[in-house]
Amino acid sequence: FLISLSIATVIFMSNTILKPILKLKNAASQMINGDYSVRTNITGNDEIAITAQTFDSMAESIQKHDNEKSQIFINLSHEFKTPLNVILASLQLIDKFHDTAKSCSNYNKLHEQLLMMKQNCYRLVRIVTNIIDLSKHNHGFLKLQLQNANIVSIVENITMSIVKFANMKNIDLIFDTDIEEKIMAIDPDAIERIMLNLISNAIKFTKEGGSVYINIYDKNDKVIISVKDTGIGIPESSLEFIFDRFNRIDNALSKNMEGSGIGLSLVKALIESHKGTISVKSVVNQGTEFIMEL
Repeated sequence: FLISLSIATVIFMSNTILKPILKLKNAASQMINGDYSVRTNITGNDEIAITAQTFDSMAESIQKHDNEKSQIFINLSHEFKTPLNVILASLQLIDKFHDTAKSCSNYNKLHEQLLMMKQNCYRLVRIVTNIIDLSKHNHGFLKLQLQNANIVSIVENITMSIVKFANMKNIDLIFDTDIEEKIMAIDPDAIERIMLNLISNAIKFTKEGGSVYINIYDKNDKVIISVKDTGIGIPESSLEFIFDRFNRIDNALSKNMEGSGIGLSLVKALIESHKGTISVKSVVNQGTEFIMEL
């Protein structure tokens, strides 16, 4: 009888105390990792149930505010894009009359200023587009335009288009692949944005005389793309947060480097939308490698 009573007591405690506490603990862990949609859905009138219900109410409130914040980002981003596109269109129109402007004594200075304005307009448009796409991804609205394409040639063409820019900084950009063709269902525009982001970051954080390596490895049912540099590296304590939204590395070596902190977060979002993964390895003052698996 005592044995049966003990077993019944253990089962009762497990169902009424241990399981709810474990469920609440797991829900809290998910929320810490950014999943504000998690709920315990624990019912009852005891202390544990009331605590869980309070947690659910808190989670619902946080999710609501997070959605509102994201919507503000989307709305603001769209508001920014309209005047930016108008300014950019006007600059392009002015630029079409450069032959006439050559007779102006201050032509070189004018041309330099126009070029600077255009570059910064393009930069702002990219930042705004990144914010919009990141917000779309967080709410499940980011849709890929998949098509069968040779990912090797896409990555190679993107790399070759940046070689001249890298050489201007006296940085070697080296592409290598162990396969010439790999047809995959991908969104070419998304792959271009991923690679441009990773390569431009590698160039930005690599000192003059350094190198950036882009390698493609065929693994039969998947492909691995590596972007490796000989740059300043990332502190080990920051690697865990490298893909977080609006995260910027607190690193004295990169204090003069500009960035919005959303580029790598968007890269991760686009890769995950392809059902892929991305990881990073880095050693301070030796370099960084981003490894993408699709």
